[in-house]
Amino acid sequence: MCANIQRLNPLQPLSREDGRDDSQLPSQSQPQPAYPTNGVSYPTQNGSSNGAGSGPDNGIFAAPSGPRPEDIPGFPFPDATELAQSSPSVTTITGAMNTVVTGQQANGQTNPNIQPLQTARQTAPTPSLPGTTGPMQQRPPAGNPPRPPYAAYNNNGVDNWQNSYIDPLETLFPEPRSLAETGINQGLIADLVIKAMYFTSYMSGQDISSVLRLPYYGILDQIIMLMKKEQLCEVSGTSGLGEAGYQYVLTIKGMERAHQVLERSSYVGACPVPLGRYIETLKVLTSNKPTIFRDMVESALRGMIISEDLTNAVGAAVNAGKSLFLFGSPGNGKTLLAERIATMLGGNMAIPYSIEADGQIIQMFDLNSHRPVSHGGTGEMDSTRAELADRRWVRVHRPVVVVGGELTMSSLDLVYNENSGFYEAPFQLKANGGLFLIDDFGRQQVSPQALLNRWIVPLEKGIDYLTLKTGKKLQVPFELFLVLSTNLSPEDLIDDAFLRRIQNKLSVPDPTPQQFLDIFVGQCKTMGIPFDQGAFNYLIKKHYIEQKRPFRASQPRDLLRQLIGIARYRNVALEMTPQLLDSACATYFVNTKK
Repeated sequence: MCANIQRLNPLQPLSREDGRDDSQLPSQSQPQPAYPTNGVSYPTQNGSSNGAGSGPDNGIFAAPSGPRPEDIPGFPFPDATELAQSSPSVTTITGAMNTVVTGQQANGQTNPNIQPLQTARQTAPTPSLPGTTGPMQQRPPAGNPPRPPYAAYNNNGVDNWQNSYIDPLETLFPEPRSLAETGINQGLIADLVIKAMYFTSYMSGQDISSVLRLPYYGILDQIIMLMKKEQLCEVSGTSGLGEAGYQYVLTIKGMERAHQVLERSSYVGACPVPLGRYIETLKVLTSNKPTIFRDMVESALRGMIISEDLTNAVGAAVNAGKSLFLFGSPGNGKTLLAERIATMLGGNMAIPYSIEADGQIIQMFDLNSHRPVSHGGTGEMDSTRAELADRRWVRVHRPVVVVGGELTMSSLDLVYNENSGFYEAPFQLKANGGLFLIDDFGRQQVSPQALLNRWIVPLEKGIDYLTLKTGKKLQVPFELFLVLSTNLSPEDLIDDAFLRRIQNKLSVPDPTPQQFLDIFVGQCKTMGIPFDQGAFNYLIKKHYIEQKRPFRASQPRDLLRQLIGIARYRNVALEMTPQLLDSACATYFVNTKK
């Protein structure tokens, strides 16, 4: 936070530019500013303040005191109850035809200064199902209970310096300034430097720093100095100012050392983080589980047409435990529902590029499972823009790891690559702090009982065990939300003893006729197809009622995609017509009765 502060060597005496000795310095009875205060007040030992920090615990390294409560605008602060009663809330009624109402107060009164907003769609005729009367049912607004002051806060990485907010992730991951602060043996760092120089030939000190994600001064300069003493590298030129701009190249002896190092491991990249440091950090990041409120659930499930009961059950399940079993017919949104649960967890966390355990490197960061978050709070595929002060760590959204029928027992342990010589983290380790979804549960190459046996200890103890190729067991945390999703009957997969260990069991039913209409209207709007009530009635009567076919939540999207493809091929207008709907159903459904 205090930039450009020069470090002082306590073993080196201070030099006086004015030639004075210590006897000419002011006495302690005449306090003088240790450095320009610029009007900042520093506390003394007895609690008073002056311009220099005169107490024995102060001096040039004394931290300035924070603002007093009475200096902050809005002091004294109202409590949570007053805030909930005085601040307006916005209630959104979801459904196919949305009506947005603003200005509704928590106590049921309306603010006369705020006018209700009405969408233009209210004037359009409301679609209805064949044989029904009246408009489509709309979900009533749900009241939000008063929250604690910090419950509404979402740590999304936005810069809030203007609000005197310090990002907790930045304080957890300061930049290492010495070899000891990295927690990694200097021999391992030297091996990484040798491999980086071997593959790149000429490299400056700054280039090596960018590859290893370590500062040059204080760490890499010490490594390179030792390498030069051992005649493993030499300076070949310069590409910038200072020692960091020197270009280095491996000598013949250094090339021989590189071949030996590459035989053990070909990993080149960010310097790993010690396993112990990762465990301690994950405990801090997952120790304070946020409470899930009703509006958080509705925000996460926005766009999904599901029942009120299922919405409440999902919110209660996320609050209650660490595991969830979803079952029901295919195509009703179980996978999408599980992925939305990860957004309810809220906030961001940090993932290291790799972990070091017992001298072995385990690669952790994976763009398939981790979405980086840049300093502005937006997602970027470039992880370098999301790195913290310790560049070995990357700020990411809550991880979401999804596996299906390809899951095997071996993929749930450390995966060692014989060619590369380092490990790949298993799925559950990458999902720590987020959500791990096993989709199509029961269709894996391994039996459901064997998979559940694998999760008994982690679910109950919060600890998982991984095995190195040497046979050594590593104890790692199991801090995630486990979701099992299946289209099969739960009774056919596992017995009651295993179901008991899964805290929450939810059935995702087929959509009702009204929900099916809501989904169809919403998909028409998304794809730019004018909704036609008559054509929809024709579709329901011929292809559902006569065929005794159940509704599925994914069918409106799939049928309309078929319709678009057929209309483009025939070079006709993109409309809901009986002819196009018949053609779409003929190519989508199987065993359609003629």
